[in-house]
Amino acid sequence: MIVSDYLELFKIKQTFLLTFTSIAAYIAASRVVNLYTFFLLLLCNLFTITGTTGMNMYLDSDIDSVMERTKGRPLPSKRVKESKALALSTLLLVTGLVLSAAVNAYFFLAAFLGFVIDIVLYTIMLKRKHPLSVLIGGLAGGMPALGGWAAARNAIELESLLLMLLVCTWSTAHIWSLATYYLDDYTRANIPMLPVVKGVKGGIVASLISITCVYVLTISLWTVNLISPLSLTLASLLLLLILRQGIAAYNVSKVNSLRMFKLINLYLLVVMISIITKKFLVF
Repeated sequence: MIVSDYLELFKIKQTFLLTFTSIAAYIAASRVVNLYTFFLLLLCNLFTITGTTGMNMYLDSDIDSVMERTKGRPLPSKRVKESKALALSTLLLVTGLVLSAAVNAYFFLAAFLGFVIDIVLYTIMLKRKHPLSVLIGGLAGGMPALGGWAAARNAIELESLLLMLLVCTWSTAHIWSLATYYLDDYTRANIPMLPVVKGVKGGIVASLISITCVYVLTISLWTVNLISPLSLTLASLLLLLILRQGIAAYNVSKVNSLRMFKLINLYLLVVMISIITKKFLVF
């Protein structure tokens, strides 16, 4: 077993980012951070997200094998056996769900829904059939944030729903901007992503609409006192940079859509860091 192959299989950067949204939500919702709950939440997220991601990679290995961007991944390149990937992913997922029940019922529900939405609704039922599939798939990305808040409050509250919607909408912009840049890959794999169906300009417009919605949700976080005015200003500047790259991608070259994708990723990280710093610092 080569550790790096399994880290790639489980998309460790994406796993850490989604786990970080859960941590940020938990810290924001906590009146006092309980270290036991914090580390249990961390463990549960790592297990359920890696398990779900591994299953997704297993189910999409045929797609990955024909896409230039993904054909070197562990399963298409045969560096990891499919049977081992599925077995380990299942073990991680089940372990994560069992541990999630020890946090509280709402946290368990969020973890379970994340799996069902991502694997059953998105990967199996919609991804290969509908250009708007990511609108459903994105809901799975918001579940760690929803669960993080619920872990602290043992309830689903307005703030948790806003955080969930922000990450969900961010996921849509994240996927569509990347799919626009790798349009030829998705076309070759016969995956009807929105940029494949509507073209590069359609993909760019959809991405820009999505990230603008993310910004509106960021403003809502400020209205419920989850981020500071300074953080909102920083998010505004990032939005302007994203819009600039999006306009360039629309008018000049789709290469700018990759730059837009990277800025969109940075945007979510900045917002989550802002939520944590707001809890401990006044600025």
